[in-house]
Amino acid sequence: MQMNILHVEDDRHFAKLFRVFLGEQAARLGMEIGIIHTETRSAAAIHSNTADVIVLDLALPDSNAIETLEWLSRTSLALPPVVIATGLADFSRERWRCFESGAEDFMDKYLVTTDPSQFLERLLHAVARRKHIIKAQLAA
Repeated sequence: MQMNILHVEDDRHFAKLFRVFLGEQAARLGMEIGIIHTETRSAAAIHSNTADVIVLDLALPDSNAIETLEWLSRTSLALPPVVIATGLADFSRERWRCFESGAEDFMDKYLVTTDPSQFLERLLHAVARRKHIIKAQLAA
């Protein structure tokens, strides 16, 4: 399964950990991981890139992730990417706003370092959910 993952994360140390912890397993599954460190650059990358999945940090210094999610839901992309919002465990209030704004899942950002297999499993489930929803919409 070929899949492009765009990780939008301002913490360069954590972005490196993300790639290290997921890299080998993701590569075996045919996934490529790209990293962008600011939301401003991610908007341009979303339009010029073919990201299948965006892993979006909620606490970017140059944006409001909820606004980014809402922008993605309004974008004119033929097939908007699946968005996984990440944050710290204390982001529980924002979690529901993420779902309301179009995110397929919300995960504690450190899950990737404690259980990378679970992170990838949830990511794959989010992609499968999106495909199921799209098929149902096309059939209607």
